[in-house]
Amino acid sequence: MKKIAILIPVLLLLAKLSFAQGYEIVYDYQHFESVTANATVRSAAESSHANYLGKINTDINNLNTNTGSVVLAQTMIYQALSNVNSA
Repeated sequence: MKKIAILIPVLLLLAKLSFAQGYEIVYDYQHFESVTANATVRSAAESSHANYLGKINTDINNLNTNTGSVVLAQTMIYQALSNVNSA
């Protein structure tokens, strides 16, 4: 295990020295600009999607409340008519 721990850094050092060209950081302004614009648009789309989902959830809750009110009203009417009929 100790041999592997010593061998890995040596191999990495040799691999780095074996490259003929050095490492160079290349900055492409147009690419950076397009990536930034893409991230902005995606963020806005995710935000609006979350807002749509929230509105859908609110509308479904309102529908459930209204449906419950209608069922309650129907039950009350049915019971009242049943009481009138039995009298």
